[in-house]
Amino acid sequence: MKDADLNRIEERLGISLPNAYRELMLNRAERLKGLTHEIRGKTYRWFDELLYLDADEVIDTNLVERQPDAGTEYTFPNWSKTFFLIGSNGAGDYYCLRLKGDLKVWMIGSDCSKEAREMYRSLAEFVDEEVRRHVEEPPWQPPPILSSFDNSCPLLERFGFYIGRNTCEIECQEGDRPLTEEKLRSHGIDIRKLGRCAFRVVAVLAKCDTDALTIQVDPKASSSGMLTLKFCEPAIGDSRFRGVGANIFRGKVHVSLHGPQDEAPPPKMVGIDWPAFREGVTDLLQAIHPPGTRVTISEAQPSRFNLSEQWNYDLAYSLE
Repeated sequence: MKDADLNRIEERLGISLPNAYRELMLNRAERLKGLTHEIRGKTYRWFDELLYLDADEVIDTNLVERQPDAGTEYTFPNWSKTFFLIGSNGAGDYYCLRLKGDLKVWMIGSDCSKEAREMYRSLAEFVDEEVRRHVEEPPWQPPPILSSFDNSCPLLERFGFYIGRNTCEIECQEGDRPLTEEKLRSHGIDIRKLGRCAFRVVAVLAKCDTDALTIQVDPKASSSGMLTLKFCEPAIGDSRFRGVGANIFRGKVHVSLHGPQDEAPPPKMVGIDWPAFREGVTDLLQAIHPPGTRVTISEAQPSRFNLSEQWNYDLAYSLE
């Protein structure tokens, strides 16, 4: 930073910057910007959040956290009369300096207690410690990105299905998002067959004919990267229900029958053809997993998680 940047910070925030902060920014900010590390092949500044090295970031952060609905202002009312935010721990708390008084680095924020926490005896000590860590400690690396289409990922973790009234969302591992029809086809997976299998699951629960359902692939992936199959909402063949749904993921199947206000009866008394349902889930799982995958599904049990105005049942499955 230059004098003009520091003067702009003072003018926008209506404060006088501590001398220690001004001197460090003038003498070391540009060099500190050059300290970088890589995460998954992408380069980041070492001080990216720890210490703001750009005037606009300093100004924006301090102004935002002064707002009445900001976490810092809520936890530390009128904090800006005492402190000046200089960086973040990335979890909602901020490194700061007192505008007057001691030269220590403190921490305040939405996740802190009601008292500011002393972190370092000086700004120089804070920066020197982070420079040492940059030299001596390997940077944190996130877990490897897995693929739903190879052995890097266990079978039970590869795909999830979230079947609602008129959609079936298919979830995959992060490395394959957004999931598309083309990606499935390139791995030998027939999207139409998946759709027919999802129909069968819905048809058993809704007690309707699969011929009454039509499929359409949404070309736009969801915000979470899932592929969405759209179909016409089935006419429910059981007057007790106004909608049905099933979530199938990580070895669990959760069935929801929306409408009833009384307590859910035992599975054998609800009127669902559970063997046909398990067969439909088996076909769906086999259609998306490698050829030869063996599926085993348990009997339906009353769910431990029951919501109002619906009956819920759970099953478990394994893949080999």
